[in-house]
Amino acid sequence: MTRDDEARALAAVINHLTERFPDIPRSVIENAVAEEHSSLSSGRIRDYVPVLVEHAAKKRLTKVATDIRLSGGFSSELAGRQPH
Repeated sequence: MTRDDEARALAAVINHLTERFPDIPRSVIENAVAEEHSSLSSGRIRDYVPVLVEHAAKKRLTKVATDIRLSGGFSSELAGRQPH
């Protein structure tokens, strides 16, 4: 997988997660994906990076979405409490 392929796949991950979590601002989703991607940046085999990033980001965002439902709405405080 080239860097361009990986970048396109990550953009698709962001778009998919934005649709899946409509109550979470896109910027929060982008940050979650970027943080998960950076944690995998040293790997030599890149083919599965987008799948691994999506899985980890989805797990984090599910927690944020649960917090949103429990608190009655999104707040910047909730974005800062994302699990890593």
